[in-house]
Amino acid sequence: MASLIGFIFSTVQLIRGREDVYLDSLSGFLFLILVARWMQGRLQRRFLNVREVNESFRLQRVRKLIDGKEAWQPLEKIGQGDLIRLRSGDTLPADGELVSPRAYFGYAWLSGEVEPKLSFSGAMVPAGARLESESADLLVREKLANTEFGKILEIVNKFSLSRNRLVSVSDLWSQRLLLTVIAVALSFLAIYWFWFPEEAIHRSLALLILACPCAMAFGVPLAMTSALKRAKKEGILVRDANVFEKTKTVKTIAFDKTGTLTDSKLSLIDDCRSLSRAHKQVILGLENQSLHPIAFAFREAFGVLSEPLKGFSVEVPGCGVRGYFNGHIYELI
Repeated sequence: MASLIGFIFSTVQLIRGREDVYLDSLSGFLFLILVARWMQGRLQRRFLNVREVNESFRLQRVRKLIDGKEAWQPLEKIGQGDLIRLRSGDTLPADGELVSPRAYFGYAWLSGEVEPKLSFSGAMVPAGARLESESADLLVREKLANTEFGKILEIVNKFSLSRNRLVSVSDLWSQRLLLTVIAVALSFLAIYWFWFPEEAIHRSLALLILACPCAMAFGVPLAMTSALKRAKKEGILVRDANVFEKTKTVKTIAFDKTGTLTDSKLSLIDDCRSLSRAHKQVILGLENQSLHPIAFAFREAFGVLSEPLKGFSVEVPGCGVRGYFNGHIYELI
């Protein structure tokens, strides 16, 4: 509105041969607004789109093994039963069963624990786990979209600043400020017109330009986007931008202490020399599917000396593990 009125007024003044022409100032004004919009759009496209999120976890392409040879495939073409290969640093794009004899995975994106954990052949590895050893082959058991990690990514992919309360409040007050400025400018123009028409236009136009709520309209989204950029740099996955506003009101924080406040790498304090190799195989078999720190401790302690016994095991939260091996039922509490 200010640009249009300024352009019309300056054109009329130019035709009349007057010196009070503001075309150069209006051009600079429009240039700065467009640059601000371009910067805002560029940052939001970069840090709020699906491709950026997937690239952060290296989920764009997957190495699929076909007749023993690696072939890059889009993530969308990977299904249940496919054999895939991960290299060091890759994020597992599906729930998978480990085929390689052993491998180390990090679960930082899932549990916050950065220390890599040992898993044996036959273990179920959840999507989002990051391979820390050289390479590993896995059978896809569940596609990414149906996994817990996939649901987290879906929430992140739907992230939008438009649903942020602070941005909504900023937009609302920007609109109110704009309406107020227009009302004041029109009132001043109507009253002052009877004495100095040209001066009334000058001052009303100056009010529209100077009181424009650009800073409020651009500043809050840019600040939120910058916060998202900083969070990503620090390895923090933000699912809801309202967290930045809510954090200042937090009085109590509950931590999953293992691996966050305490050392996640548990170890056995007894050398367990009284246990036979067969017992250790049973224990490894029972704990092979578990992601509990105690299970990782057993695998670290016995993994060098033995391999897990093949069979069936299930983890009972808060109670331990149970399994069926060689015709016998075992339980570790």
